[in-house]
Amino acid sequence: MSIDFQGVWDTVVQWLGRFWPGVLSSIVALRWLPAESTRLDRFFAALGGTAAAVNLAPAAAELMGIASVKVEAGVIFMTGLFGMTIAGSLIAAIRQLELASFITDVWKKFFRTGG
Repeated sequence: MSIDFQGVWDTVVQWLGRFWPGVLSSIVALRWLPAESTRLDRFFAALGGTAAAVNLAPAAAELMGIASVKVEAGVIFMTGLFGMTIAGSLIAAIRQLELASFITDVWKKFFRTGG
């Protein structure tokens, strides 16, 4: 039994081809996060933007009937760019409204963890 390394390599390259525009757009969008954002905030905002780009953009491109790979990469880039900005704004809003303690309390009650 032999492993088809070319098939594996093609799959990895195809996956990375869809993934890199989202990562790149999240890195570009770091510029527009609030100045008071911590490194952890920036990391999770970038992760959220990348997740939005990887998961939502292909569905949006299919919904719009986009057949071009280059245009789809542009849609992925823009989704990551705006997705990260939205994720960063949500993190800032949670911090400003002090919802973290409320969310923690609800989490502990719902999952019966902690005191």
